[in-house]
Amino acid sequence: MKVIDKIYNFLSRKITLLTLLSLIAIIVLSVIKILLGDFPFWHDPGRDLLLGLDNLKKPTLIGPPSGIPGIFYGPYWVWIISFAQLISWDPRIVLLIISTLPFFLIVPFLFFKFSKFFPKTIVFIMLFLLIFNFSYYTQIWSPNLAPMLYLLLVYITVYKSFGNKTKDYLRLFLIGFISAQIINFHVSYGIGILISIFVYFIYIYFFEHKNHFENERKKGTDFIYKFLSLSAGSALNFVPYLAFEVRHGFMQIKSLVYTFQKALFFNSSVVSQQGLTASAIVGKSIEKIGISLGFEFF
Repeated sequence: MKVIDKIYNFLSRKITLLTLLSLIAIIVLSVIKILLGDFPFWHDPGRDLLLGLDNLKKPTLIGPPSGIPGIFYGPYWVWIISFAQLISWDPRIVLLIISTLPFFLIVPFLFFKFSKFFPKTIVFIMLFLLIFNFSYYTQIWSPNLAPMLYLLLVYITVYKSFGNKTKDYLRLFLIGFISAQIINFHVSYGIGILISIFVYFIYIYFFEHKNHFENERKKGTDFIYKFLSLSAGSALNFVPYLAFEVRHGFMQIKSLVYTFQKALFFNSSVVSQQGLTASAIVGKSIEKIGISLGFEFF
């Protein structure tokens, strides 16, 4: 235990310096690795790079296809790639601009900010665990941006306290925008975060700040303005989506309705695979329990 305590105390004293040196080493190695072309490249990155080039010729209102047939992600990922392609068409340079550079600028900064609330050693260990997952910044893949946006959302939501009303409205607008923006990079993850943000806002407003108002009317008016700010930021993300739907006869909305109908009434998944019935689920469960106990079912 004494050895462990000595190691922990040493790390606690030198953690900032060790973190900076480690970050510099990882950045240099990552950039060299990418410039040598040593990074994953498969169907999705190739498709997205081609979409980015097409977007330079004719701006798009939708992005890559999602896992639901007929439903597409928002255009933001393609727009980001197109911005990088204005500088270079080389996939290595595009990767550095859209993923590697933003990651190493934003993520370490946020973790240094988080160190004000938690022990530095714990925060920097968490940072290392994230950084050593190289896929976050060495792949041209849109879902990798979702965790970075989430960390930024946490910082803006929790770190900044309520203050000036105008700044408060702008901050809530930004919170709504970022939380909905995550959906454009990871649908299931983003939907959960967006719902959680609205639940968190309502809880904080009515339970944490319930004594900050002189009367119910003033409280109600303030809530409406702040709720509208949060909602407006979220809604702004979907303007391209709605524009595309209006121009193309609400194709994606029809596809979404069809998908829900198949799931609710025909027990079918989005790729037309039939789900198990209740009796089949029970039978499979009993079979697995039996196998685990050493019994064979024929």
